[in-house]
Amino acid sequence: KSKADSEKLNLVTQWAYKAVLMVQQTMKTTDGKEKKVIVTQFLKEILQEKNITLSDAQIEILIEAAVKQIKLQENAGIVIEATDDVEV
Repeated sequence: KSKADSEKLNLVTQWAYKAVLMVQQTMKTTDGKEKKVIVTQFLKEILQEKNITLSDAQIEILIEAAVKQIKLQENAGIVIEATDDVEV
């Protein structure tokens, strides 16, 4: 069970990262709060489809971690673009 839980968390982390990246690239004029609402809703829909239960606080942590990771990569000069290669 622990390995399955770890794999699910890894997938959810990837979804959060890709969702944040996609919203940042496609909604440049949208403010941060609205972007967060969109990403949160997207993640909740995927989690429901996959029968994975996370609290709102856990989802928020995943989103914030994804935002931080993207900002660190941008500051390091790493060019990243959203792709559709995430397993769903």
